[in-house]
Amino acid sequence: MTQMAATEEPRIAGIVSWAPLDKAEAARPALEELSRNKLVKGVRQIIRHDDDLEFCLRPDFIKGVQMLRSTA
Repeated sequence: MTQMAATEEPRIAGIVSWAPLDKAEAARPALEELSRNKLVKGVRQIIRHDDDLEFCLRPDFIKGVQMLRSTA
C-alpha cells in the first residue's frame, strides 16, 4: 500500500515505519520525513537477523534512537 493509499484509507489509524537508526546522524533526513506524516506513530528497525547480539549497544544505533526525540 502506498503512502497516498494509506492516507485515503479510513481504517488505517497509524503506521509503524522503518528507519535506518543504525546509521546515526545519516538517519536524520528519513526521520524528519517520517515526522511530517501524521499517520506515522512509531519507528522500528528489525534487528533479529543481525548476528551481533549487542547490536542495540552500538554507538551509531544509540545515536539514531536518541534522534527520535528531536524529530518527533
